[in-house]
Amino acid sequence: MRLDPEVRQFVERLPSGLLVLRFENISEELRSFSDIVRHMLTQPSLTLLAELERELSALASGVAGQMRTWGTRGKELETLPSDGRHQMDREGHGHNLKGLISFTWDVEPIGGARTRLPLKRYFVLRNSSVRIRLFDERQRQVVSAWNVDVGDDRSPGCHFHAQIGEMMQGRGDQGGQRSLNLDIPRLPACLFMPTDAVEFVVCELWQREWPQLAASGTAEMNRWRKFPKARLSRLLKWQLGVVDRTTATPWVGFKKAKPDPLLLCDER
Repeated sequence: MRLDPEVRQFVERLPSGLLVLRFENISEELRSFSDIVRHMLTQPSLTLLAELERELSALASGVAGQMRTWGTRGKELETLPSDGRHQMDREGHGHNLKGLISFTWDVEPIGGARTRLPLKRYFVLRNSSVRIRLFDERQRQVVSAWNVDVGDDRSPGCHFHAQIGEMMQGRGDQGGQRSLNLDIPRLPACLFMPTDAVEFVVCELWQREWPQLAASGTAEMNRWRKFPKARLSRLLKWQLGVVDRTTATPWVGFKKAKPDPLLLCDER
């Protein structure tokens, strides 16, 4: 499917660093992903995934140029506890961890609404932030937290990056710990979709089970894996090209690079 002239003219005016995606691809990926993680997420989380997919149709029918927020909105996608399986052959020992994933996307539909097929529309991803936390069921506390974010056309750090989550430091005025949030470091990343974040977490929590499932070759897994495969392939090729072409040090060139808006689109 090729971009129609109206959409192409709009995209050509966008600055580098703002990504263009298609509602339909995100919707299909969510649907297929739900099928393969249903045994590792709580039932409310599976319900939330279905709600997120339905919301995409409403967003796709929105007014062009009007930014809307899509995300978990105070809820979290929650994995089941893995009972020590984040370490090989440690089931039932040590930490009993579960993952908590939330995200916010600001999306701006492009072009006229297609009444019958709104999901065929494209959108500009104006903001993308995915928050990941690991919660220890035995200690009843969050033991690790980080964000996976995408910069915009003006962000100073590595465009696709991970940031260390809220850390605790010292004692606050009320005798409790006070939080310390920093913009840095922005560590290079190649995962940014909410589905990427969930897969990363379940692969960490179930070191043996998830890799076996990922290599199973089932129809459900093959239906989903085509999405992250295409995305990761394009992203890694772009990152390698940046390093090859830069006249600065490789890191500075990589840090300052902004992708073409159509980096992750099939259409050119």
